[in-house]
Amino acid sequence: MTKKGTIPAPPGRVVDTDDFLATVKVLTEKQRAKRVAKAESEAAEQAERAAEQAERAATRTTTRRESAAQAPSPFGNQQVSALDQVYRVLKEYVDMKEHEYVAVALWCMHTHVYALFTHTPRLAFMSPEPGAGKSTAFDIINQFCASSEIIGNITGPALFRTINETTGTLLLDEGDNLKWDDRSLRAVINDGHQPGRPIKRTIANVAVSFDTFAPLGLAAIGKFPVPLMQRAIVINMAPPLPTVAVKLKKFSVLTSFDYTWATITTWAETP
Repeated sequence: MTKKGTIPAPPGRVVDTDDFLATVKVLTEKQRAKRVAKAESEAAEQAERAAEQAERAATRTTTRRESAAQAPSPFGNQQVSALDQVYRVLKEYVDMKEHEYVAVALWCMHTHVYALFTHTPRLAFMSPEPGAGKSTAFDIINQFCASSEIIGNITGPALFRTINETTGTLLLDEGDNLKWDDRSLRAVINDGHQPGRPIKRTIANVAVSFDTFAPLGLAAIGKFPVPLMQRAIVINMAPPLPTVAVKLKKFSVLTSFDYTWATITTWAETP
């Protein structure tokens, strides 16, 4: 309903009437400067947190290497490559097809050098029902991937802030419980497979960019959206047959693969 004598605005167009202008808040230079200072302060705090996380990651790396150096090789006197070590461990704990063992092992090693590539494909574990070993696969590759973390549920903003503040691998378990109607979440998962696709948000009236380029793994019952599938290495899993299940080892949180992890990091740091 319009006032008498006022011509209705065409759809999608704003008419600068006195009523509209009265609702617009114009910032003074002092207010703008205050907001800019706040944004710069938050950026400095974020950089400080990132530096602290990098320092803690370096400490963890040193500790794991010391532990690996003291541990005996699980492969005896055999000279086993990093890729073959990951492949063998996966075969002991998870039921997959032969080429899928190789693909997952390669992806784990890729997370240590992904910044050298133009793309980092998503790793998608899918199964039609529970009990296929997706979470077990995550528990295992979590020990092989670079600065890896398993997350049970996350929102879009939390995801791109986490990626921006760290340079590690994120494994999103229970992917069927993610809010796929969250546009920010879909943007990070779909666009973050290649560099130069940041998320921008306005913080304290200042545009801030958040990096989204990072290795990302997902696991879910059912199928993922098509855009994700097109950017992913898809691993179709199913509950193993009883004759296969009895041969698989049971994973424990006390299980350590530091020796293999150290072999991977040494490979990644070799020119």
